[in-house]
Amino acid sequence: MPRTDLSNLLSYLDPAPLECDGLSRLAASDLIEAGERPQLMVGSLRHAGRTIKPHMWVEIEGLCVDYRARMWLGENEDVPHGVFHPADYPVQYEGEEIPAMVVSAGIKATMLLPIPPIHIYDATPPDPLILVGIVRRRE
Repeated sequence: MPRTDLSNLLSYLDPAPLECDGLSRLAASDLIEAGERPQLMVGSLRHAGRTIKPHMWVEIEGLCVDYRARMWLGENEDVPHGVFHPADYPVQYEGEEIPAMVVSAGIKATMLLPIPPIHIYDATPPDPLILVGIVRRRE
């Protein structure tokens, strides 16, 4: 499959609320469903003296699929993103292939659900005297 077609197939995953493991598993699943033979990889990613380990990505026909390298290495142009030739970037991927499988539609839909923002400090804590009164009434 040409690089452009791979990008078109998988780019919807970029904004998903997933880290490298979930995103790579979904990318491999989509590729399997499209009749491709992706390699789901786990290992490390090195860039500019930094190593990200563990890290997961997909390899297919000499291309790399990694939408989460910049999550850990920063939004720099020399950090790869999307579908690319690894030799075009100053990075080193090292790892081994692990089994890839099709993710069911239900699991996939759940994985892609947006995560609502959590506003921990928006609520005013309850008055402790009110809580004591509630406890006393139950006694």
